[in-house]
Amino acid sequence: MRRVSIALLWCLSVSSLLGQIYPHFSESTFEKSLHNDLAWLPVVLKSRDVPDFPERASAADLEDLQAPGKAIKEMQKAEKEVRKNRIEPAIKYLQTAVEIHPKYSKAYVNMAVLHLRLSQITEAETALRKAVEANDANLAAKQSLGYFCLAVNRPNDALPTLRTALSQDPANARSAYYLGEALFRLGQKEEAEEHLRKAVETDGSLYFAAYRLATLCAGRGLYREALVLVRGIEKLQHPGIPDENLQQLSAALQTELQKREPQP
Repeated sequence: MRRVSIALLWCLSVSSLLGQIYPHFSESTFEKSLHNDLAWLPVVLKSRDVPDFPERASAADLEDLQAPGKAIKEMQKAEKEVRKNRIEPAIKYLQTAVEIHPKYSKAYVNMAVLHLRLSQITEAETALRKAVEANDANLAAKQSLGYFCLAVNRPNDALPTLRTALSQDPANARSAYYLGEALFRLGQKEEAEEHLRKAVETDGSLYFAAYRLATLCAGRGLYREALVLVRGIEKLQHPGIPDENLQQLSAALQTELQKREPQP
């Protein structure tokens, strides 16, 4: 089994970017949590590392099988450079890998993550778009591009990519979650709720999706359903959503329910 331990470093490098583009989302705890979620995109991990994303691993494994040995060696050289914290040389090796094998979508995604580590936002987006073009079967590339557009507050740009991702795998909870978030930001709350509900029903661990769905339900007066969602989140580890926020929302929902209970 080829090791991909460098993936953890790459995830951390993406997380380090969050503070730099976070001002776009200072108005909401949820937006900050959405940023943090980027670190969980397992763009270079296999299914044994992230068991809830087997489709990503299958696409990546197939690419490795199809890639020429020279391209794979360039990928391995890039990993070694990242271990030494030499990001720019690593990017050059990845550029060589895609020159050798232009369909190497995974190399483009990895390149994007490294560009993010250097705060090169434009270059990262270019690499993600090339990843999608290089291999239409790579669902991770579509999800990563869609999420990137959300992270830089461009939900309209995210929408077509995320619709395509969900049509590729209609049962994928993360695609449904990202699409629901994009639709919510665009004011299409009814369709947003549909996809967020699907995401939560498919994968109960997606507490960011559950949190957004809870706020939508509360806005529609579905206080009991919103409270059930909040209590479900409270049972999970939920970094990015402070306990205080959940407690305040829970208390507000209980107050609304009490107002509507029949008086003796």
